[in-house]
Amino acid sequence: MEDWFRKKNRPAAYGCDKPALKATLRLGPAKPEAWFEVCRKDAAAYGRRSEDDAVLKLDPQKADELLKAFKEI
Repeated sequence: MEDWFRKKNRPAAYGCDKPALKATLRLGPAKPEAWFEVCRKDAAAYGRRSEDDAVLKLDPQKADELLKAFKEI
């Protein structure tokens, strides 16, 4: 993790208009779904999650490792 950015309604600025990965989770039978995204914009990587307008700047190498692991599933 590097930096948090709070930028409402600006997902395209971080590549989140077309995320490289979007994972949806249900953490229990009575819990609502939650999701997280990994987004790429040029050489940078970002993450964001449901119910939050913040965008997190990620280590690009770690983001690539995560994306590769999900593609192998």
